[in-house]
Amino acid sequence: MAELMKIVYITISSDVTTVSDSTMISTASYLASFCARARFVDTESIREVVSGLLNWAIFYIQQESYNRNKLFYSVTQAVFYIMCYRGKHIIQNQRHDHTEDDPFHISAEKFQFLFSCPRLNPLHHCLSSVREEFIMLSKEFGLVPADALISKEVMKKKRLTAIKISTPSSAGTKNQLGGIRSQVKVSNPLESFFPFDP
Repeated sequence: MAELMKIVYITISSDVTTVSDSTMISTASYLASFCARARFVDTESIREVVSGLLNWAIFYIQQESYNRNKLFYSVTQAVFYIMCYRGKHIIQNQRHDHTEDDPFHISAEKFQFLFSCPRLNPLHHCLSSVREEFIMLSKEFGLVPADALISKEVMKKKRLTAIKISTPSSAGTKNQLGGIRSQVKVSNPLESFFPFDP
């Protein structure tokens, strides 16, 4: 199973032009959905995936080419989606077991770097249900700088253009590992899908 996630991650982070961005975007959705939903996947494997995706996104920002923004937004949304379900557990366990010199350490600084470029705010391009749930998690653990949080006016505008899609849990309840809260109208700017959602 770890080998499968490694192959999927390599596909996402590939610079080879034979793999289209649309394939990489779909791969990011599958990887996120699998990591978020498969309860048999251990926390260490999830932490490695999140760390790898974060590192790819940070590298993309540092390159300053900005020619694959949709892929960047899809990868960051995949990270946020996984964190909605598994983030609290990852962060709480990591605080006890891991140090800053751990190559897979998930730090607030890594998340905050995603918002260091004013031109790219990944929260603006997220599925609204993922964005709202991730913002709640980020407030608890200080993952997003306060100035990067989306204003209520922007969120209202995005809701006006919302389409109805199914989100993972129902009736406003969260499962034990965390997750997305309800089935409501949400905006879906990346036309995302998470194939393992019920």
